Amino acid sequence: AIEASNEIAAVFLPHARRLCSDRNAALLAQQGQLERMRESLEQEIQRVRQQRAERQRTTLTIEAEER
Repeated sequence: AIEASNEIAAVFLPHARRLCSDRNAALLAQQGQLERMRESLEQEIQRVRQQRAERQRTTLTIEAEER
């Protein structure tokens, strides 16, 4: 039984290790992509906040001038 299990392991273990390695590489690539997306979203959120603040300042200025 030990010899049979060793033979089976010799056949399947390299393939299993390759699959795990490929999966880890894919996960790392996906993590990098998600981090880049997060950075882009953070920049977009900041841009929108700045635009909103500028519009609010403009509105307040116009309202103050009308009074």
